[in-house]
Amino acid sequence: MIELETLRPAEDSAWDAFVREGEGGLIYYSTRYRELLLDELDCEAEYLIAREGGEIHGVLPLMWSENSGTWVLNSLPYYGSHGAPLAKSREAEQALIEAWDERAADSRTLAATMVANPFRAGDPLEPRHDLTDARIGQVTRLPATEPDELMALYSKNGRRNVRQAERRGVEVRSEPHRLHELWRLHAENMRAIGGQAKSEEFFTRLPRHLDPGREYDLWVARKEGKMIAGLLVSYFHDVAEYWTPTVDADHRVDQPMAVTLYRAMSNAVRRGCRLWNWGGTWTSQGGVYRFKRKWGAEDRPYRYFIRINDRSVLDATPEELLERFPHFYVVPFSALRSAAPAR
Repeated sequence: MIELETLRPAEDSAWDAFVREGEGGLIYYSTRYRELLLDELDCEAEYLIAREGGEIHGVLPLMWSENSGTWVLNSLPYYGSHGAPLAKSREAEQALIEAWDERAADSRTLAATMVANPFRAGDPLEPRHDLTDARIGQVTRLPATEPDELMALYSKNGRRNVRQAERRGVEVRSEPHRLHELWRLHAENMRAIGGQAKSEEFFTRLPRHLDPGREYDLWVARKEGKMIAGLLVSYFHDVAEYWTPTVDADHRVDQPMAVTLYRAMSNAVRRGCRLWNWGGTWTSQGGVYRFKRKWGAEDRPYRYFIRINDRSVLDATPEELLERFPHFYVVPFSALRSAAPAR
């Protein structure tokens, strides 16, 4: 018999232990990441446990965002953080999916999105959904013990870029407390491409919830003392996550990200990480996809499963949804009626 309960504060360590032990356990499921999102997003968390015989057999993290009496449900929000059930039995997974479907169908829920976990093998159950949105997960399998073996994974162009950066005098080291400098470059990069930058407060909050040097690191590339690139990497169990890459546009010719990646991935090998997760890539992002492939990335496609309860949401504009439910996924912008071509 499967019993469902909401995670209690005293059980955080048991939750995290279950996530670490099982297939697909990523930092996004951890309770420390939960606290970071609660701090950043001003949302509500509901973390579900499926028990059998008193033992944890499955978990499902949920987060809610409210505006004017309506709610949006995500597992999980914030730049496509992976959710979906982690379970060691089909019965536990089914119970968690049914609990999701019940909440997604509630009349107060405007829309609900579950971000699938590409690290789970087999045939995971799908929630009820009206729409899907595709992403290409990209993952590099790291060498077991020798960082020098990384070069064999890289493309010829990637290896050349690393050597070019070294010849141009680019030096890389760990500087986990230089987060404000990282944010500055990150904001500039996002403005240049019209993207949505993480807030300055996120980088202030990060060391409150994750330990620098242990749960995350900031790799900084410098030339003649000036920061010209940075890369924020997080660690959980045996997975290193490529979080926030930044490059000074005036120094792209120096290839600072190439040598930064080499140093960061070498460190991940030494830490015992077996996978380097590049995160999801939109199917339209051909340049980003090819960049990640250059460093030995393999494809792991996955989907967002979207349930819509109130179809009037399709009358909204992207700007309205971003303002009402910041950093929560509501519906694909391509599904909005404002996106339909005029006749």
